[in-house]
Amino acid sequence: MFAAAMAGRMMDIIAAAAWADVATQHGLSLREREVLVLSAAGSGTSDIARRLHLSVKIVRNRVSAVLAKLGMPDRAWAIAWARSAGLGPPEDGR
Repeated sequence: MFAAAMAGRMMDIIAAAAWADVATQHGLSLREREVLVLSAAGSGTSDIARRLHLSVKIVRNRVSAVLAKLGMPDRAWAIAWARSAGLGPPEDGR
């Protein structure tokens, strides 16, 4: 049981490292990554602002920066992209 838990944790670490590489390749800052991760997890702008101790305007600016850097037309596309990279719940809700 311990070995399975450890293996699962190692896979999480590897996935997080791979995600960080992808985000870095696209030029996302740490804060932009945090905003994208929370968006992919289903958080709205106000919730993200509260959780990260930012203003709603700053969160909107970060979302705009993420969209520009990823070349995405809107937030839904960026969320789908992030989820396909393993962030947030899967598209089908499972």
